[in-house]
Amino acid sequence: MTKIVAVDPGITIGLAWLDGHEFDAFQTKDIFQATYWLKNLYIHDETIFVVENYLSSGHLTKESFATIKLVGFFQYWLQEDFGNAVLAPPQARLSGLPAARAMAETRGIEGPHSWDALAHAVVAARKY
Repeated sequence: MTKIVAVDPGITIGLAWLDGHEFDAFQTKDIFQATYWLKNLYIHDETIFVVENYLSSGHLTKESFATIKLVGFFQYWLQEDFGNAVLAPPQARLSGLPAARAMAETRGIEGPHSWDALAHAVVAARKY
């Protein structure tokens, strides 16, 4: 079975993993805490990493500029350290959001960024 690890980069970083019926999600504003959480996951050869991409057609704010930098960081780091990183458009998570919120509620996982990451994992699990 393929394990999916998803990252929702931003001022608050959402992180999640999904492997069959097992899952967890987390959110933090601390990049070091985020990378520590990811490094301590059990990763196997079939793990797929999904990073939400940033799309904009307007003025860049301080928050959007930080998000763009984090997308690049996670894409590069995951590719280098774990061998893959798939970019997903922000709207890709929408079809997985109801399931992700329901899953998160069963574990008392706070959102919304952890829910967004979990939604990306749900959608990617359907695909891979």
